[in-house]
Amino acid sequence: MNMLLSEHTFLIVSFALAVWLLYKFAYKKLNKQIEKSIEDIRNALTNNEQSRQNAENEIKRLSLEIDRLGKNAQAEEAKARKEAKIRSDNNNAKIEQIIIEKNREYENAKLALERNFLSKAQKEYIENITHKIKERLGGATKDKEFQEKAIEASLNMIEEYIEANER
Repeated sequence: MNMLLSEHTFLIVSFALAVWLLYKFAYKKLNKQIEKSIEDIRNALTNNEQSRQNAENEIKRLSLEIDRLGKNAQAEEAKARKEAKIRSDNNNAKIEQIIIEKNREYENAKLALERNFLSKAQKEYIENITHKIKERLGGATKDKEFQEKAIEASLNMIEEYIEANER
């Protein structure tokens, strides 16, 4: 047992000596290293917090910028749509004016053709009537007074026909 006791005593003394040596030489250095590591970790956390805060602020700023740009884009789009509608309306108005003008030209040309046709037809009709009147009058053997009345009646008839067609 004596041997066992001396081994235990040796172990206890060795342990106490090791603890004292560690405390005397290594503890202060180790404590400084641990404190330095703790301080580095605190600094890193502070930097990370500042970086996170800066990133959040930048995200907010960019978000506001995106919103502003979106509103500007919507305003520009609305402006462009309005201008396009105005141009479209102006073009439609011009097209309608051109259509009205062309329809007017068509109607004028149509009336001119109809007048020209009616004039030719009226001339031919009057010439036919005049020719028939001359034939009838030439063949009549009655006195001159009868012929003058017939010519006058024929001319009146022609004038009435012309007036009726002019209306």
